[in-house]
Amino acid sequence: HKELCYDHSHTIYANIEFDWTKSPEADPKTMSLYLFDEDGTNPERYEFVNREGGRIRLMTGTYQAICLNSDTEVICHENTDNFSTYTITTDEVDILSGMSTQGIMKASAPRVKGTEDQKVISPLEKIWCHQMTNIEFTEDGANTLTLTPEKSYAHVKLEILNVENLLHTTAVSGAITGLADGYIIGLDKLSEGLATIPFELKVTGEKKDRLEGEFYTFGHCPNAMNKHILTIYVIMRDGSKWVYTVDVTDQMHNISSEIITIVIDQLPIPELDPDEPGEGGGGFMPTVDDWNTINIGINM
Repeated sequence: HKELCYDHSHTIYANIEFDWTKSPEADPKTMSLYLFDEDGTNPERYEFVNREGGRIRLMTGTYQAICLNSDTEVICHENTDNFSTYTITTDEVDILSGMSTQGIMKASAPRVKGTEDQKVISPLEKIWCHQMTNIEFTEDGANTLTLTPEKSYAHVKLEILNVENLLHTTAVSGAITGLADGYIIGLDKLSEGLATIPFELKVTGEKKDRLEGEFYTFGHCPNAMNKHILTIYVIMRDGSKWVYTVDVTDQMHNISSEIITIVIDQLPIPELDPDEPGEGGGGFMPTVDDWNTINIGINM
């Protein structure tokens, strides 16, 4: 047996380094490190005010670790007391939250049939994570831990071309179903739940005939190959509301680049009579009426 020791506390200093070779473009302002006991419990958090790392003080022993950038606003942390359950997700939001920056009141809007039980969550921010197990910190060792954070998000872009009558709209937003609702960092896998993510669409193009939007998500299809339905919500200047749905599963699954790009040609937005009330008047706030739903197959 070892003799009892009374003259020190068995705490040491260790150097923590973040190696960004897997994500050289990453530019987080702050980083968090969580060290769990050997059995994956009792996490201790250490914060670094840069992306390089720093020096920490801790007890000797065997640990498991996860790290991620902490300069985020919408990230929510769940089941944080164990290495194998530590999950990040985002806030739940309204299905029309993509219109919030356009000054539109929240209003009930139809969901895609069969996806009503999916959570509606905010788009993700850029997030970089890494996990390690069986890390030994000893009194007589070098005690330098190097973690290699890498991208833990998917980038989705949407382009809708040759859209007529966009000048007749008050607000437009989109949403895509069947996306992962979180990421279990310690296990390096997507959580099993499905979510719908709403996002903002902006009118672009010289002729103001394009809609463009982009957002970040944890990924898609955590368990099986699910359907992904794009929903486009349109509020017209006369107060009428239109919702267009199109199956974009193939575009989400069959990708050959890091960015998932969905391109659609045309969108049947109706033309308004300029003599009708509400058309042409600035600042008109539509009332909560029924939505006109159109299921369409659009040329991709």
